[in-house]
Amino acid sequence: MIEKSMVIIKPDHVELAESILSEIDCRLLKEYVKSDNLDCDFGVRVNTARVEKVPLEVIEEHYAAHRNKSFFGYMTKYFENKAVFLAVYVGPGVISKLSDIIGSTDPEKASNGSIRSRFSGDSLDKAMSEGRTVRNVIHRSDSIEETERELKVWGRYLVH
Repeated sequence: MIEKSMVIIKPDHVELAESILSEIDCRLLKEYVKSDNLDCDFGVRVNTARVEKVPLEVIEEHYAAHRNKSFFGYMTKYFENKAVFLAVYVGPGVISKLSDIIGSTDPEKASNGSIRSRFSGDSLDKAMSEGRTVRNVIHRSDSIEETERELKVWGRYLVH
């Protein structure tokens, strides 16, 4: 099934966005070549945008499901008025493939070679003990429904 997934390079790694996204592009292509899925649309980046200053209301809407959690305030503050890089990927099973490439939300638990293990030296435990968001480099949509919701939040920045 053809899926979409949205990726956000977070503020502390935005200067490496092109490098990170190029690596994802290359690794996705290798995944599809391995699975002989090249007879259809394989996982490709179909849209990319840099947002120079994320408005508070946009990031609050993005993380609305976490509104009542203790970390919501410092997580939204981490993004407010800072640059991020957005990318949309499309392809069969792309959500699962991106999950493998990007790795666990907690960089300390991310598999070796994943984006989060390579680009972040942080951990969820350390971030929580310091009262800040985990610096895990990148966000990715984890379901079809989440992708659609996130595209509504960020769609104004993406060229159609």
